[in-house]
This record gives sequence, C-alpha cells and structure tokens, in this order.
Amino acid sequence: MGFLEKLAPKGAFDLSTYTVAQLRELEANGSDVSQYLPAAIEREKKAAELAENRYRLRTEPDFKPTIELPNRAPFDKYEALASKPFDPNSELIKDVDAKPWLFGKKKWADRVANAKLAYAAIVQCSDVVWDPAGEIDGAEGAWVVHVRCTDDGYERNLSLLKQTVAALHRMRDEDKAPKSLSGKMKKLYKALNDPSSTPDIALDESFWKTYEVNVDGKRIEDLKHVEVHTNFWGGNSKAEWCLKNSLPDDGILPLYVGTENIWNFIPTKFW
Repeated sequence: MGFLEKLAPKGAFDLSTYTVAQLRELEANGSDVSQYLPAAIEREKKAAELAENRYRLRTEPDFKPTIELPNRAPFDKYEALASKPFDPNSELIKDVDAKPWLFGKKKWADRVANAKLAYAAIVQCSDVVWDPAGEIDGAEGAWVVHVRCTDDGYERNLSLLKQTVAALHRMRDEDKAPKSLSGKMKKLYKALNDPSSTPDIALDESFWKTYEVNVDGKRIEDLKHVEVHTNFWGGNSKAEWCLKNSLPDDGILPLYVGTENIWNFIPTKFW
C-alpha cells in the first residue's frame, strides 16, 4: 500500500473527491496533491457561491449569478400560461378557482374568462420551501410573504418586483422604522421583522418616497396596487410537497388573478 493510501480514510481513496482541508492535511504530511488541489478549491468556491446566490437572488435584483442555479423560474412556461385565456374546464382552474357547485356559476365563468397571470416575488418565507429534498421533518408547506402588482402593465414587470423586494429588505433591516414612513408602513416594518406575522398590505406613497425604485428610467413615486401579501405554498401530502413544491431559486412564482380578492399560486405541476 502506498503512502497516500495509508493516509486516506478507509475505502475512500479518491483524491478527486477530497475537500481542500483534507488535501491540505495530506500536503502537510509530505504528499504531492498539486493535481487535485486546484479542482477542490474551485469546487468549494462554487459551492459557497451557490449558497450565497440562493439568498442574494432574493435581495439584489441586479445581481447576475456566475454559476448555473439548479432551479430557475421557467419563464417560458409562465409566459405560455399567460399567452392564452384560461380554460374553465382545465385541471388548472379546478385547482386555483374551482367552479361553484350551486350559486355564482355565471359570475365564476366571467371571472375565469377575464382572469390573467401575474408574477409574485418572494420577500421572505421559511427555509422549507427552498428545500427540493423535503428534508425538514413534517413539512407540507409554509406561509410565503410576497410582493405583487395589479396595475395594468406591471403585473409581470420583473424589474419592479425585484427592486421592490430589495427595498422591502432594506426597510426590514433598518434599526428602526424611518420617520418618513406612514403608520401603515411602520406596521409593515414590524410585520416583516416578526416571523409569525402574515402581512397583507398595499405599499403607499411614503414607501416610494423613502426607498428608491426605478422602472424604465423613471423613479416610482406612487403605484397604488403594489401589495405585500401572504399565501400558503405547499402540497396536500408530504410526498407531493417533496416532489413538486420547491420554489424556484430566483423567487419568482406565477399567480392566477381572478379578481382583486382571488389570487392563487399556480401549482408547479402546471409549469
């Protein structure tokens, strides 16, 4: 048995899988690991970058990842859903806006005919919804705080949504709520700092004056229908949750918009 084999853990003599620390230990004991060390350093650098990006993509709208993330939002599929009217007889509608059994069928039919697709950008939520393996015991979903917009032309404006998320994070992370915020926005500040809170509130003019958000070269001064809401994201069973319900890493989800009061996440099985 060679010198390196003696130092290696039993049954694990594959230096291409060793960590930088393990290789440094071998090197300190006189082994030549020069052909393995650069790859290990690069591998750990990418792993650290991935861990950072999974957070940063939800806080810095202009950040461009330098590595491939495992679960990007499939915008081509989102846009395919938006490109045609919703089918009232589809499984999707059964899931997000089911036909009433008795009363209100005409109202429901009109609502589905005029429904549209919008985007939601995640502000904050439990780590469980980013876990594709479903490794958190007993998790079948979690409450997700997100921002969305109902103003015509802005429903799927990614720049607006991502910048607004970043501004909400800046507000949340202030030592105290800025005096320039309205009483309503100060309540939102408290809610975002309370893990048990489930806020549902529209952003007002004081928010836009305190935090700069620019779309198409113009600063947003007062959009009346940019709202922070809380919805449940999850499956009907542990198995469904584990297989289908991990959120995209960039935090963008499709929403079915029926009326001002009917907003539902479109389940992953449809995209």
